[in-house]
Amino acid sequence: IADATSLPLLVYHVPGRTGCRLTPSACRTLSAHPRIAGLKDATGDLAFTARVSAACGSSLPIYAGNDDLTVPTLALGGVGVISVVSNLLPARMVRLCRLWAEGKVAEATKDQLAILPLCDALFSEVNPIPVKYAMACIGACTEEVRLPLALADSRVRAAVDSALRGLL
Repeated sequence: IADATSLPLLVYHVPGRTGCRLTPSACRTLSAHPRIAGLKDATGDLAFTARVSAACGSSLPIYAGNDDLTVPTLALGGVGVISVVSNLLPARMVRLCRLWAEGKVAEATKDQLAILPLCDALFSEVNPIPVKYAMACIGACTEEVRLPLALADSRVRAAVDSALRGLL
């Protein structure tokens, strides 16, 4: 794929959706390609993140693919996050990453811990059901989803409502 385009590509590593896992060795091979610009690591496996960081260094920028692991990913050499939470709280996620980049680890960690209930709520059901509901709560869109998805149930609504109350 990278050979078929002149555009930079980001490798999405989301084994929970694909059923396939990359190895650190495969990541090292991918990092040598001139159009592979980085890796979205949504494994939830910090040992994997550490191994890829050790194997690739700066030749493969790593982006947290799980909002709840943004600070740990940054601590292991990550460069940012591809975030669901940022749809709702973009300034909060920018602040978290900026604090980390400025060496304000304790403050970044505090922000990371503060968003954990929202991360849990947004992933309490198949994406995008919870985030669509949350976005509807802040007036950004309707909560409508396409089949085969269904509207957020009362459990998801309660979790999202509770998490948003603590952050908005």
